[in-house]
Amino acid sequence: MIKQLINHRSETIGGGALILAGFTIIGSILGVLRDSLFASRLGVGSQLDIYYAAFRIPDFVYSIFIMGAISAGFIPIFTAHLKKSKEEAGSLLSSIFILFGLFMILVSALLIIFAEPILKNLLAGFDSEKISLAVNLTRLMMIQPIILGFSAIISSVLQIFKLFVATALAPAMYNLGIITGIIFFYPRFGLSGLAYGVILGAILNLLILLPSYFHLKLPSKIDFSDSIKGLKQMFFVMIPRTLSILINQGYFLVLTFAASFMVAGSLGVFSLANNIQGFPYVIFTLSFVSASFPVFSRLFADKDDLAFKQILNNTIRQILFFIIPLSGLFLVFRAQIVRLLLGYGRFDWSATENTIAVLSILTLALIFQSLSYLFVRVFFSRGESIKPFVGALLSYSLGAILCFILGRSFGVIGLAWAYVLTNTLYFFVMFVMLKRKLKFWSVRELIQPILKICVSSFFACVVGYLMLNLLAPIFGTNTVKGLFLQAILSGSLALFAFWMIGKKLGLEDLANFKNLIFNRLKLKK
Repeated sequence: MIKQLINHRSETIGGGALILAGFTIIGSILGVLRDSLFASRLGVGSQLDIYYAAFRIPDFVYSIFIMGAISAGFIPIFTAHLKKSKEEAGSLLSSIFILFGLFMILVSALLIIFAEPILKNLLAGFDSEKISLAVNLTRLMMIQPIILGFSAIISSVLQIFKLFVATALAPAMYNLGIITGIIFFYPRFGLSGLAYGVILGAILNLLILLPSYFHLKLPSKIDFSDSIKGLKQMFFVMIPRTLSILINQGYFLVLTFAASFMVAGSLGVFSLANNIQGFPYVIFTLSFVSASFPVFSRLFADKDDLAFKQILNNTIRQILFFIIPLSGLFLVFRAQIVRLLLGYGRFDWSATENTIAVLSILTLALIFQSLSYLFVRVFFSRGESIKPFVGALLSYSLGAILCFILGRSFGVIGLAWAYVLTNTLYFFVMFVMLKRKLKFWSVRELIQPILKICVSSFFACVVGYLMLNLLAPIFGTNTVKGLFLQAILSGSLALFAFWMIGKKLGLEDLANFKNLIFNRLKLKK
């Protein structure tokens, strides 16, 4: 039964995205628990700032060489080799494993050696003791990108073969490792225990993927002469993609640098609020884009522009069907969300208020952030990486300037506004570039369904806001139980209003979502 579930293939984008979203919710729940434990046990102060600051370099490496370069360059090239023969694809994969492993070990070793001078410049606002702790954590956590790198490659292979279950479970295992670190390792080893939890999470992330990968029984012949062409293609695709991610991660380094000069806890507040804002993005946007990316690559290889346009518009609609109403409801329920998720232990009222304020601003970026990610992946599916690089260079360069200007004037609130403006600009740049690239793409057919989603979302937010105020005197907001009942009843009625208004307006995505759920239940039965 478990083996069948792990190796279940999904033949549609919607079905694959539903599997990814469903299991990603498990990972997100564990992510909520992770952040709640961080907030309650560490509070918002120097220790949490040190942890997030130390994470910046490993995350920088992971994002550049794995999430960006490997993922974007690997799937289209591997798909093309797979169309020729399974043996050729297996040979390419074996070569990538060896070269990637050697490269990542070298990069990690260099960063471990030079961690101190790098962090002294990056965290110039920290005192020497905080920098020393951050250096120790960074050196420990440099093991993480090596392990997660192999996970990312295997995950990409599983997505190509439409095996989405293990891929969706992997982040949950990663969070489980970090939670183990907070609960068991932190009390014994201090901040180093958090790093041990990160390493454990990376190992668990890899282990959950291996059964499905071995189930594929791909040939493991190592022949660099057969793979050299594919490796060259990957390398040339990866260069501009790596530069694009370098710019994106450089922006976060600038943000971290600016936050190091602010009041203690500023980086922690921003990171916690950004994690909460990212839940809908991770659950829905990443799920639909991950499920559609191999399809885009295949349709481009088949030169089927009509189907490509249809899949693109459908994916946009499916993403916005979830992201637009959730963005509105996150704004309405921002106080309840932060208080229920983080308002425990050492997370005091001042930290709660600051996190609520930052979350309300960051939520404004959610729609633009989601569509930008889709547009970038569409470019990559067509072997185009120069334009995303130019778009990232323009947007994030201006965003870095905004971080300094707004951060210096308004503190962590200014950083939040800089983040929103950066993502908004990036969306418009990528949209214009994609529209010019895809001459056959028309967005006219998207206008009516998006308007219906917006109207339905507006009424849902109104209902949610009114119910929050009506139920506050009944349940009270001073206890967790009262706050939970107020939020859950108001939220349920808001979602019901969205459904009923959408149905009245003839929103087709409601019926599609309903059919997808019922078809999935029938398949399981």
